[in-house]
Amino acid sequence: MKNEKLRPDYHDKIEVATLGGGCFWCIETAFDNIRGVVNVESGYAGGELASPTYEQVCTGTTGHVEVVQVTFDPGNISFKEILEIFSLPMTQQH
Repeated sequence: MKNEKLRPDYHDKIEVATLGGGCFWCIETAFDNIRGVVNVESGYAGGELASPTYEQVCTGTTGHVEVVQVTFDPGNISFKEILEIFSLPMTQQH
């Protein structure tokens, strides 16, 4: 996870995008060292359980999807650029 030092006025300028698809660790890694990305946090969205474990979600029975929440400064990176970076892990072969 990445945390840049926040200026006092910073919270007025940040945006948050929650993106779902595939392995959240692969998606999270794509945002490492990207200028303007303040924080990336992995987690789950949807589903039946309030606090599922990774093992429970992997069974495919909880209804959850893996997501990353990207906090970013739109003065340094646009939402469109966030989406372009997000699509890279899904289009690159590993």
